[in-house]
Amino acid sequence: MEKPLFVFAKFQTKKYRVEEMKQLLRKFIAGTLENETECISYNYF
Repeated sequence: MEKPLFVFAKFQTKKYRVEEMKQLLRKFIAGTLENETECISYNYF
């Protein structure tokens, strides 16, 4: 089962600094955008 992203972030903040968490979230979001570029472009632009 996949946990919600905010739950994952809560637990990981104990291991990583805030700046590192931001970078990880950016990488995660970037990967999601790459996979769903067409859908996002139609839905949000």
